[in-house]
This record gives sequence, structure tokens and C-alpha cells, in this order.
Amino acid sequence: MGEVPYAAAQADMARWVEERKRGLAANRLFLLTHPAVITYTARTPKDQLPDAASPIALEQTNRGGHATYHGPGQLIGYLVLNVRELGARGLIRRVEQAYRRTGHPWFPSGPP
Repeated sequence: MGEVPYAAAQADMARWVEERKRGLAANRLFLLTHPAVITYTARTPKDQLPDAASPIALEQTNRGGHATYHGPGQLIGYLVLNVRELGARGLIRRVEQAYRRTGHPWFPSGPP
């Protein structure tokens, strides 16, 4: 998908989850990167956040707890799937297979 701003990816993710819940889409893995951004929640310790002069954008989210940096070149995989349908082993196997099919050099193409 290339580089997608964090807020746009979160809106996409909400839509993808709803499509999966309603049976309108299969299990999917979306691979993308974000422009430089630090995500945080209401529980994030303030000392983890950059000062106001920082050039890195801040995005509050409802997941996690610590401040997390996302940036160019950092490959991010958003999974949208029914875990109950796959089971734990099925989930791990599908994730491995999906990453390998990307052809990205970080992921070997041979069997696990």
C-alpha cells in the first residue's frame, strides 16, 4: 500500500474490520509504512512524549500504553481476520505464508 498517514490507516482499519465482521471480505493482511509519527494513549507517561518543538507528529489512539514511533521504512502489517475461525496455529501459519508471499527480502521464501 506504500506510505499511508497514521490517521488514514486507522480509518481504513475500522472499515476493513467492519467489512470482515459482516462477511463482505476475507481475512486480509495489509502491508504499509507511515510517515514519522508517535502514537500514544491517555495512559502514556508524559515523559515519553516529545516536547512541542518536535517535528514528529503525535497521534492519540485507544490502543497500547507507551509512546510508539512509526516511520518511513518501518514495514507495518495490519491483520484483519477472524481468529476464532483460524485457531492459534492457523493464525501463525497464515501470517507466515502471507509475509513470504510478499516477496520482500526480509522474509525468506522457503518453508517455515
